[in-house]
Amino acid sequence: QRLAFDELLLLQLRGQLTRQAWSTHQSPSIHFQESLTKQVLADWPFQLTDDQRRCAWQILQDLGQDQPMLRLLQGDVGSGKTAVAILSMLNVAVSGYQAALLAPSEVLASQHFQSLVQAIGQHCSIGLLTRTQQVFSQPGQAIDKLSKAKLASQIASGDCQLIVGTQALLQEKISFHNLALLIVDEQQRFGVEQRQLLLNKKLFQNNGSNLVPHFLAMTATPIPRSLALTLYG
Repeated sequence: QRLAFDELLLLQLRGQLTRQAWSTHQSPSIHFQESLTKQVLADWPFQLTDDQRRCAWQILQDLGQDQPMLRLLQGDVGSGKTAVAILSMLNVAVSGYQAALLAPSEVLASQHFQSLVQAIGQHCSIGLLTRTQQVFSQPGQAIDKLSKAKLASQIASGDCQLIVGTQALLQEKISFHNLALLIVDEQQRFGVEQRQLLLNKKLFQNNGSNLVPHFLAMTATPIPRSLALTLYG
């Protein structure tokens, strides 16, 4: 019992230290675009489940705070995590900021890009950046294939509001204009250091203001570290 107590105490203390350190940062406050969100949902060929609605609302409330969100969205494959992510990315883009979605494979990244274009492509610009694919979609225009340098330029200038990509987003030459939300899909496929690299303020200067992006991890099989932080942090 004593050994178990020590272990739980250390987990709780570590969680508190992590939360304390995270709370010292500041993030952009994203205004909830209620009318547009309702319009988009009305156009979708399905209705959100109660769990999807609840999770989306909690995330949107967190995005409205000036302290960075640090959330884990867990659900079985096919449970609709992407729909929740799309709603949060829409609100970020319409509020004048960028959102990035990191996927572990080119196939999954391409699927996410197609889902975003189909769901909210008429409201914001979306880019796809992988090792072999560099694609850019703008409202009311055909999808363009760009060079990696050209797409990187669109991201750096802020013309590309939503960015979907693989580890290619980790490259030093990829910089963002005003990133407000970072989403990592299948978080168990990425190392802690890889995800920390994406949250590094040297990569995301947010126009020199040193704001930290909100962070959302999505998975069907969370890693033990994430579960420990969720349960005890």
